[in-house]
Amino acid sequence: MKFSEMKTLTSRQLLDFVDNCKEDLFKKRVVMSLHKKCEHPHKFKILRKQIARAHTLIRQNQG
Repeated sequence: MKFSEMKTLTSRQLLDFVDNCKEDLFKKRVVMSLHKKCEHPHKFKILRKQIARAHTLIRQNQG
């Protein structure tokens, strides 16, 4: 999801998005630890950045 799309979401939707991203990140880490190999290792970095962007927007909406 692009940052401009994230700006249109409410805080509750952003929190749900963060939860989904964290679940995806956890699942990918488990698969990687079990198989010692990951099909798309660049997805880890993308998911972490999306989580950070969502947290930034949540903080901006609060203040």
